[in-house]
Amino acid sequence: MISISKPSDLVTTKDARLAGFVSQSEEKIAKSRAYKLAIDRALLKLRPGITLDDIFSDGDLKSYFVGASCLSAKSLMHFSEIEQKNLVSEVIDLSRISDSKYRDELTSRCYLTAGDSLGGSMRNYVGQSAQKKFTDAVVAGIKANGFSPLLETNSSEKITAIEWASYRMIFDKKPKFINKSIDFIVHLKSTTIEDPSGYRSCGELKGGIDPAGADEHWKTAKSALDRIRTVFIDKDLTPPGLYFVAGAIETSMAEEIYSHLQSGYLTAAANLNNKSQLSELVNLLTGMD
Repeated sequence: MISISKPSDLVTTKDARLAGFVSQSEEKIAKSRAYKLAIDRALLKLRPGITLDDIFSDGDLKSYFVGASCLSAKSLMHFSEIEQKNLVSEVIDLSRISDSKYRDELTSRCYLTAGDSLGGSMRNYVGQSAQKKFTDAVVAGIKANGFSPLLETNSSEKITAIEWASYRMIFDKKPKFINKSIDFIVHLKSTTIEDPSGYRSCGELKGGIDPAGADEHWKTAKSALDRIRTVFIDKDLTPPGLYFVAGAIETSMAEEIYSHLQSGYLTAAANLNNKSQLSELVNLLTGMD
């Protein structure tokens, strides 16, 4: 790759890392305000004599008491409403609601649960932000190559597939013959993802900016790429081009990634925060014959 002449070119800069952390902090603050407002609304509705039926008929109260029970909303999806009520009643003593110290304890527990939920929400946000940045670059690259991309989205307006020329790019799919989810796949439109002969490219996208998790993300991605390559070789087929994109790339992993670029194992790699690298990778990914 022209934009990568040495391992250090791949390393995430301090400025990019700082900008990433600031962006995440701003989003986390905004989300935390929403949690606080929901708890504040519930506190205004607390009263002596409140019943489980009262709680489960009000969204704010239900959320508050589920949180105060140190249960996640997702965990309760596995139970009927009667079972949910039983779970809450096992943990919450409604006869003590008039006790200010007990209310403070419940609220503290609710905030702890909200914090855990916020962590999960932020992980989703990081992944979604990375994919949007990547798909925006892909769409721009397709247009730059003279094609009109056709986008498919889900109910959350997240791009799930892109079509152009003879190709289709899909995201977060698990082909049966590989049996592992792949972040993005480019295959011929005339074939399905279960037909390996139509594959042109496969890649892994890791959007986190935290250097503490960077190496582990690379190991996970490398394992996934190894599996793809092995499956194709076992079928006596030429493996598709392998791609790696990440927001956090540290020195040790940059050296390994660079060696795989030099050997041809990786078709392309890019730091998500480096426009030149991302543009070159996208051109290789979308400008195929």
